[in-house]
Amino acid sequence: TKILEDHTQRLTKMQSSINRLQDQVGTYTLRSGHRVERTIMELYKEALKLHGVDPDKVKHGYIVDEKGVIDQQGDKYEVDFYEVTDGEVYIFEVKTNGDRGAIEQLVIRKKIFESLGKKVTKMFLVCHVISRKAKKLAERKGITVIAGSVV
Repeated sequence: TKILEDHTQRLTKMQSSINRLQDQVGTYTLRSGHRVERTIMELYKEALKLHGVDPDKVKHGYIVDEKGVIDQQGDKYEVDFYEVTDGEVYIFEVKTNGDRGAIEQLVIRKKIFESLGKKVTKMFLVCHVISRKAKKLAERKGITVIAGSVV
């Protein structure tokens, strides 16, 4: 009984420490998200050049779902894009962790760009880490993955 009580006490302390750590990491990532994304883009500039992209011409902005293709007409979506020609674009999603959500964001932005008369010829997911499963899913959807690590 004494050993069980001791272990329960230790587990309670560990859980408390884990909760604090999760809060701290969550706060950090919320506040620094854009900075981290910019840093990741900087790290992978050379890789982008190998794919024919001038990283200095990648713009950050918003697109408006004027036709309500995704949900509400007029909804704004944040996007990184590279205008190849007047009617052709490459779109990017830059993440610390490339996951299903990042892939869905690219697909959504592609649909909106195409509803606005732009042809999306390439989609890039630039990330620090991605799972093999997510990488395969991205590639099936025509997304080029540039990652530091595939786990």
